[in-house]
Amino acid sequence: MNSNPAEGPSAASACVMVIFGATGDLTKRKLIPALLNLAQEGVLNKQFAIIGVAGNDSTTESFRKTLTMEIPKFAPDPIDLKMWDWLVERIYYVRGDFGDPDTYKRLQAQMVEVDKATNCGGNKFYYLAVAPRFFASIVEQLGAAGMTAEENGKWARVIVEKPFGHDLQSAVQLNSDLKKVLTEKQIYRIDHYLGKRPCRTSWSSVFRTTSSSLSGTATTSTTCRLPPPKLSAWNIAAAFMKPLALCATWCPITSSNCSP
Repeated sequence: MNSNPAEGPSAASACVMVIFGATGDLTKRKLIPALLNLAQEGVLNKQFAIIGVAGNDSTTESFRKTLTMEIPKFAPDPIDLKMWDWLVERIYYVRGDFGDPDTYKRLQAQMVEVDKATNCGGNKFYYLAVAPRFFASIVEQLGAAGMTAEENGKWARVIVEKPFGHDLQSAVQLNSDLKKVLTEKQIYRIDHYLGKRPCRTSWSSVFRTTSSSLSGTATTSTTCRLPPPKLSAWNIAAAFMKPLALCATWCPITSSNCSP
């Protein structure tokens, strides 16, 4: 990985990305557009593939078709159609219940097939774009199926979407459950809510100061909003690059008087 952003991004490692909850809004609104951006910027390795896992009655072909219909709505930049064709051909789908061991057998078989087709080098990371109640059980199932082992230089990672617990006790418990299967270096946690209050406080102060300076009175804006950044390789967390952990961050602020 290139450690100097001024020199531009370097290509990520070859790997298979598995998205649990692949038919949800997060996938079509954030993950797939971000991945397309990375591909268009030359950041994704050519030996890269995506496997979506969900309970919907879809197939690889129907999943690809749905994503192709949805991507124009959510991609932040004009779509390079040749690049989209390249990416969508590397997207696969496995149907199954997250609590069913057979789901993981089918997933493992699909991963072996995809790895042979795209030469991903046996590297993989699992993105848990699911309800929090599934986090621990999915990781437990992956571990039981031997799908989190790291050997012969091959790595495995798990990205846990927000919220990481609803309070300290539940966060500690979730952390404990994950570490029964994974090492610390295998876990990437996402929880952008941790920054909401500091961000809201800072920006409400900025908007109040600006409004007072412009009008000469202590008026406030009716709406304050910090819009989502462009989903480029550098707006997505640097951890995406090594080992390709993905996180698009944003912090909308909307209130009647911008108060924290």
